[in-house]
Amino acid sequence: MNRTYLHRHASALAAVVGVVLLAYAASLTNGFVWDDAPIIVDNEAAHHLTSLAELFTAEDVAFTDEDNPYFRPVPRVLFVLEYALYGDHPLGYHLDSVVCHATAALLLYALLIALFASRRLALGATLLFALHPVNVEAVAFISTRNTILAALFLLAALLGHQRWLATGRVRLLVGVALLAFVAFASKETALTLPLLLPVAAAYGPDAGAPRWRRVAAGEAAVAVAVVLYLGLRANALAGGHLDLALATLPERLRADLYIVPRYVENLLLPVRLSGLYGVPHPPFGVVGLGVAVWAVLVASATLLVRLGGAAAFGLFWFALNLLPVANLVPIPSAPLADRYLYLPGIGVLVVAADLFWRATARCATAAGRRGVGAAGAVLLLLLGVATVARTRVWRDDLALFTSMAQAGERPGYAYFNLGLAYRARGDLAAARTAWERAVAAEPNHPLALTQLGNVAQVDGDWGAAIAYYRRALAVAPDLPEALFNGGLALEHQGEVAAARELFARFVAVAPARYGEAREAARARLGGTAGLPPKERP
Repeated sequence: MNRTYLHRHASALAAVVGVVLLAYAASLTNGFVWDDAPIIVDNEAAHHLTSLAELFTAEDVAFTDEDNPYFRPVPRVLFVLEYALYGDHPLGYHLDSVVCHATAALLLYALLIALFASRRLALGATLLFALHPVNVEAVAFISTRNTILAALFLLAALLGHQRWLATGRVRLLVGVALLAFVAFASKETALTLPLLLPVAAAYGPDAGAPRWRRVAAGEAAVAVAVVLYLGLRANALAGGHLDLALATLPERLRADLYIVPRYVENLLLPVRLSGLYGVPHPPFGVVGLGVAVWAVLVASATLLVRLGGAAAFGLFWFALNLLPVANLVPIPSAPLADRYLYLPGIGVLVVAADLFWRATARCATAAGRRGVGAAGAVLLLLLGVATVARTRVWRDDLALFTSMAQAGERPGYAYFNLGLAYRARGDLAAARTAWERAVAAEPNHPLALTQLGNVAQVDGDWGAAIAYYRRALAVAPDLPEALFNGGLALEHQGEVAAARELFARFVAVAPARYGEAREAARARLGGTAGLPPKERP
């Protein structure tokens, strides 16, 4: 960006930064939520500057007792640096996320200017992106900042590639390769970049044979970054941990009958947003309805392609960037989430902005154009208000899981975590109620059953505690907390043989983080049963 660009677009750039700060100012008072504790606060690997180099040679280690397919060193490096600066104070982390979102919005504006030379289109699409409430999860949930970083560096790489096409300066090509690698190392969803390069090139100015030779050179530079990233990933993950799970592919594709239309709904009518989504089985209750909705989407996409211009570009962008999150490869965390739309959603918002300005141009009178403009301003205002409200949902675990429970998408999971939030606040009665609701929604929820067993122990109802633990272990035989606390309850009731069996199973399966409890279990197995119960794991 040179001085001429900054001078020409100063008002638009200021508007973009201003609306981001206004929309997300409330998020600066938010705390750490959900996975922020294991990924940042309680993760020793995120606390030491000496571990920076190791982050590029090892998998993510926040969840050490789970099969972990993640290799995202760039956000982990940032977390280490942030912890050195801010410690466990969330304000700095939230401010950094807002700055990243504003930067991504500025890069989107610059890219659209480079592609279409229309300030109205670029500003409209960028303001929609900056203010859309579907992006709140990626911004307000610190642990998912990898989504923003991947989009930010992908946009920067695309913008650099457009400059390379226009000037042929080799240093720009080197920069594109570096930016591409950082994007991939932020989150694997950025691997759509090689597909986006020719799409963007087709919409830039001065298309022709020399330009396409430069596109090929750009693809070669990005290919180097892809190879480097995949090599480091394979080394860190001991082969990559890539499981295509082809046996369940038909089931995942059937789920897409619901997931993709729901994504479109969340972008066009964001009134049912949630931090947690369930996928109906079968989708919609009737597969035929899903097929019908898809038919409407395909027909609409066909019209957009025929329309051409920015509308067609936006459609291609949405489709290509949706591929990594369309469950073709199993997604370990969740099959459907708002944060997955951060990058693909840009395409739909470009389409919306293009159609809006086309509609404005068709108005025959100045009054009509003012009316359409006023409608657009009201839309942006409503999106901004919705975003501000949504940032407050992410202020703490209690607000977040209350919102999830009210949404009713996966009530067992939501109420279980709501119980944990109440327990953390010392409200055991409210926690018990939440866990009872979790079990009412999902009778075989092993974690909620275990927590109800713990509450029964606290109340001195050892018989009820044993019953809850047995129900939990019938569903999840290797659940460490149910094994250990079940052993304690049985021991208290004098059922020593049954208690020893659970302690033995606990020692065999409990991960390293249960170290103190494992020592207590070993002591009991060594013949010291009857000692005062140790602290629960």
